[in-house]
Amino acid sequence: YLPKIPDLSSGINAEYGGTNLMEEIRLCYLNASQILCHFWMCFPVTNSTLEEKANRMAESIQKYKSTTLQHTMNKLPSKDTRFLKHLSDQLDLALFTHEQWTLRKGKR
Repeated sequence: YLPKIPDLSSGINAEYGGTNLMEEIRLCYLNASQILCHFWMCFPVTNSTLEEKANRMAESIQKYKSTTLQHTMNKLPSKDTRFLKHLSDQLDLALFTHEQWTLRKGKR
């Protein structure tokens, strides 16, 4: 599953970086989709290898969100951060799922 990358051609004003910023946002979506794809392929977790990979991918998602995504969002004017909101929500959902899975696993 690859997320739909929003059409940014009319939304990002050239004075904020124009094409370069649009390309950076597009790359954010593409890179995050790869990480998310690897994460979701771990579920259901049926063995220790998948468990280790799910944990590694959750760490990668957290790191990606706090570095690359945050860096790109900081470049955007506040009204244009909406272009990355959907991506941020997808990353949050994966982290929430990992957290819930970890809690359930610990209760067994």
